[in-house]
Amino acid sequence: MSGSTKKKLRKEQKTAAMTEKQRQAKKEAKQLKAYTLTFIVAMALVIAIVLGVALRNPIDSLINQNTHAVTIGDHELTIPEFSYFYVDEINNYYMTIYQQYGNYTPYLLGFQMGVSLNQQVYDKETGETWAKFFMDSAAESAQTVFGLYDLAIKAGHSMTAEEQAKLDASMEDLDYTAEKSGFNSTNAYLSNLYGNGATRKTYEKYSAISALASSYYNAHSEELHESYTDADFRKYEEDKIGEFYSYTYLSYVINMKDYLGEQKKDENGNKIDYTDEEKAEALEKAKADVEKLLNADIKDKESFDAALKLFFGKNTESDNKNESTTNPSEPSTEPSTEPSSDTKTAPSTEASAEATEPTVDPSETTGSTGATTGSDDKKEEEKDPTCTEADRYLYSQLSTELQEWVKSENLVLDKLTSVEIKTEKAHEHAEGEEHSDDEEKEYEVTGFNVVLMQKVDHNDMKMVNIRHILIEVEELGKGATDADKAAADKKAKDQAQKLLDEFLSGEKTPEKFGELATANTKDPGSVTTGGLYEDVYPGWAVKEFDAWCFEEGRKEGDTGIVKSDNGYHVMYLDSFGELSFRDFMIANKILSEDLEEWLEEIQTATPYTEVNLSRMDWDISLGG
Repeated sequence: MSGSTKKKLRKEQKTAAMTEKQRQAKKEAKQLKAYTLTFIVAMALVIAIVLGVALRNPIDSLINQNTHAVTIGDHELTIPEFSYFYVDEINNYYMTIYQQYGNYTPYLLGFQMGVSLNQQVYDKETGETWAKFFMDSAAESAQTVFGLYDLAIKAGHSMTAEEQAKLDASMEDLDYTAEKSGFNSTNAYLSNLYGNGATRKTYEKYSAISALASSYYNAHSEELHESYTDADFRKYEEDKIGEFYSYTYLSYVINMKDYLGEQKKDENGNKIDYTDEEKAEALEKAKADVEKLLNADIKDKESFDAALKLFFGKNTESDNKNESTTNPSEPSTEPSTEPSSDTKTAPSTEASAEATEPTVDPSETTGSTGATTGSDDKKEEEKDPTCTEADRYLYSQLSTELQEWVKSENLVLDKLTSVEIKTEKAHEHAEGEEHSDDEEKEYEVTGFNVVLMQKVDHNDMKMVNIRHILIEVEELGKGATDADKAAADKKAKDQAQKLLDEFLSGEKTPEKFGELATANTKDPGSVTTGGLYEDVYPGWAVKEFDAWCFEEGRKEGDTGIVKSDNGYHVMYLDSFGELSFRDFMIANKILSEDLEEWLEEIQTATPYTEVNLSRMDWDISLGG
């Protein structure tokens, strides 16, 4: 068996062993790395908070510095040099997921905080540890970095002045952080992070190699992106119609589990699983309530909410009432709050078999009231159910069931539709019988999503490059009167108008507007760019800002003043982008796939060989 075949097999085995949540986490971390290659210098500045590596004596350092650990292509790495990849891989992986899931991250990944990763098993069948998992990931990262580095050297590629300045600054930051952290030298700080033998000199070399690799990757990425044509976009989209549209709709989920009644317990107090007959009966009750909605005259949110109140309101008497502490005809959904115009996350009422966010055990909750079955706690005040509003949700933000529906021939605008929610059935294996990846997945209907699709946007509009100056309204104390608030509002509005008048009385160029923005805007995100945001697409900003940008008839050079919750915006349409929003998404999708294939080819062409890892410091724990 060849080395590449073994590597592929190891990857497949590893993927099969991971939970769905871990696979999603790995995918997200890999996607971030593939686009930015940020597993370099900057990560060291946060590792100190997350990771702890024990210090040893100077003799250990000297031995580690002279121990040939691995070979990557033509490059021989010592223990410290490979440890840079290993520790940064752990930190990058964890921090990537932490940015999205926060304190749920350990639960999501299955980590035990404060316990050595070499003592934590992620693959129960093989007994392989998380330390081994990250070691393999570090090897792949090293292959990518050195493969890109070698290509950059061969092509005569050099970093830009900005990239070099950023690298130099990161090393200065490293020295500053070491001093502020109480270490007597940067070497001591790095040894604490990466293990004995780590020095500023070798870390600087590692950082320079990684930075050049990242620079070459970015240059290749830009070159690829610029090579795509309209014909490429149309060909790619042929069998993916609907996947680059935006959807505006109302929805309400009716779950079968909310019609099951209180779960029975055995003599030991353990909950007894519901029988197939009980589930079937509950599903029929759910269907009956779905039919009530489908037969109602629902045309908009007002009529949708009115129907929900009529059939499932808190004062509604239901024929389906049982012994449960909840009203079984009032489906249990997550809070169906209206998403803000600049929040683009899937509605929490949409169940999905691919959901990866940590959830509470559904058997412990009653649903819409937030009360717990069997709990002595006082119930929260029940509220009438309302539908969820989804404004311009992308295909990727839809649940699995809605994705299938919007690509089918059954989607009709302004027609109330019921979409089945299906959940994968767990396979029961006899004792000693192993799980097989070839097992055909089985699904069962566990609920219904009642949906009113209001608009399908093909996203043909050109993106815009917009400049703005944000003038904030002064925040007043609790004792402020309405007159005080009105005065503060008028002051901000007048200031915005004064800046607009100043601009209109001058040269009226992007450069002049940029000068005004730099001097006056309170928006930290655009103060260094002259107020400029590029490739803005519908739904990107707050609704007032968004509506102005894409108002029909909008043209380059247009100006105006818009008020939002953030304050007053002095607006200036700098220019239109080259691509429509749809083609922008398609181009990025093609680019992602092309880059992933390219990186895999680079890894294959840059072999990895373990030489002596006996001195690697595996005793690393998160939060330890």
